[in-house]
Amino acid sequence: MTAGALDVITVGEARVAAGYSAGDQSKDVRLQWLVTAVSLKLDELVGPVIQRTVTERHHGGFGQILLRRRPVTSISSIVEYRSGTATTLTAETVSAQGDYLAELADDDSGLLSGMVYRRSGFTDTYWPAGRQNIVVTCLAGRFSGITAAAGSRFAQAARIAVKANWAGELNGVQNLGEYDVPQASFPSIIIPKAAVDLLADQVQYA
Repeated sequence: MTAGALDVITVGEARVAAGYSAGDQSKDVRLQWLVTAVSLKLDELVGPVIQRTVTERHHGGFGQILLRRRPVTSISSIVEYRSGTATTLTAETVSAQGDYLAELADDDSGLLSGMVYRRSGFTDTYWPAGRQNIVVTCLAGRFSGITAAAGSRFAQAARIAVKANWAGELNGVQNLGEYDVPQASFPSIIIPKAAVDLLADQVQYA
């Protein structure tokens, strides 16, 4: 995946958030770095925002597994290995039996929570015991790209973070005796509290 592929906002949006006119491209290189840094940090905070295909390997022996990159848009395949033999599993639906059931997120978004249960005959069972013997390929994330994310609170949080971090790039002036002395402030965290609060119900702790 190329650098910037997971950016939540465009550099044009970042320009405006940082206080420049929409056509002023003089700071675009550094703003692009900041947009990417903010976007990756948001990924750590709330899980994938921009969709990407991922493959995860999980230990078996339990009734359920929790995907690491969540929420999930869809699961492409689940392959389990039992004593070295691979089996591709089928998804359970409300009307058809299957080998696994992917739990829906409880926010009515239509996304998957990341919890996947091993199923058989419409009842819970166990993933075969083993180390990294459950291989899940899925589409993780909430939005297909920057355009789809544009009106979301995730994009707004990114703009807030860009504005807060860019403040350290702007020279201010303080009075020291009879002299005006340049001064710059530098934020201590890349995602400020206002942005975190905006996404409070989406923050992931494990």
